[in-house]
Amino acid sequence: YVWILPFWVIVEVGTAAIRARRTFGPEIRVRIFYEQGMRLIAGVAFALFGWMTYGLFLAHMLAVFFASLLALRLIAKQLDIQKILKAPMRGELPSKMLHYAKPMAPAYLIKSLFSEMPVIFLNQFLPGAAGAAASGYYKIARQVTSVLQMIGQTFEYVMAPLAAEKDGQNDLNGLQEMFSFVVRISTVIALPFTVALILARFDILSLLKPEFSAAAAAIIALSVARMFEVLAGPSTALVEMLGHRLLPITNSLIGLLVMTSFSAYLIPLHGITGGAIAAGLAINTTAILAFIQSIIIFKMRPYDSRLIKPLIIVLFFSITLLFLDRYVNDYPPPTGLVVSLSGFFITLFCAVRYGLSESDAAALGAFGRFAKSKNKKSEEKTGEDHG
Repeated sequence: YVWILPFWVIVEVGTAAIRARRTFGPEIRVRIFYEQGMRLIAGVAFALFGWMTYGLFLAHMLAVFFASLLALRLIAKQLDIQKILKAPMRGELPSKMLHYAKPMAPAYLIKSLFSEMPVIFLNQFLPGAAGAAASGYYKIARQVTSVLQMIGQTFEYVMAPLAAEKDGQNDLNGLQEMFSFVVRISTVIALPFTVALILARFDILSLLKPEFSAAAAAIIALSVARMFEVLAGPSTALVEMLGHRLLPITNSLIGLLVMTSFSAYLIPLHGITGGAIAAGLAINTTAILAFIQSIIIFKMRPYDSRLIKPLIIVLFFSITLLFLDRYVNDYPPPTGLVVSLSGFFITLFCAVRYGLSESDAAALGAFGRFAKSKNKKSEEKTGEDHG
């Protein structure tokens, strides 16, 4: 994996530079869709040729290399490559960047440990082969629930440079409006998606060997944790961009302490489920601390009356879907997957059509316009009848 690092640096720095120019779509596609898509395609291709374990390493390297080329292509479109190559390595601007980056690096390191430490703890606190097996099951659960993490990351990628811009303009109202908007959209998407993921957990795990069903409870724990992290809004990005330099690392260290403490207590008692609960508590601790800091320091008010209608709608449909959980498991796959996906899109459609405003729905692109179009036609027809 060490050979991937130079290429991943290009991806990180390149997409961050594009994001700073408020060009969000291409960099998100490079980081999430193209890189992940290439990894899946390459992994399957190598597996068909009989390269299993080493095929995974090669697929990962190929995907990151491909993403780095796309990141360089984005930079060439948006910036002058010649000026970049001639930029000085010393001076006031590089010094400021290093001054800001030094305390941020440990925070990002600890954040990455949130993904890997549960695996280490499971091996540490469970004896022999049980620890290795639990680690494998946990990795599956983590990968399944990473889709929820992408929802929050997507909004954080967009929020970070815009928050810095609004703060530089002393536009507190604009910053507040963006924060509230992200919370509304995140709630509408993340809550029903979490329930759908829980509902489809056994169908997803049925693609693997039967013993991987042990990851089902971990999927529930991590899904709920990721959902609350998303519902906290882009608080972490806000604190990282605008807060005191020591706040991000402090939040991360407290989260790591929570994970270590609860892992030592819960893993010996509950195995993989205990590890997932400990990881979820750590993730939420960091997110909640940033959420509280965003309210106290930046005077954010993430929840307002515009959230009431969409929240009631998604709660109603989500509770209904959870009630179906006891029945769908009596039927063979892909019953649970079909029901969960259908329920998710129905919930999302109803929440957008009847809960969100026209401007909020428009931010969801073609789906938002489609959901609102029928409602708008109905209102126009009603107006004509009254006329």
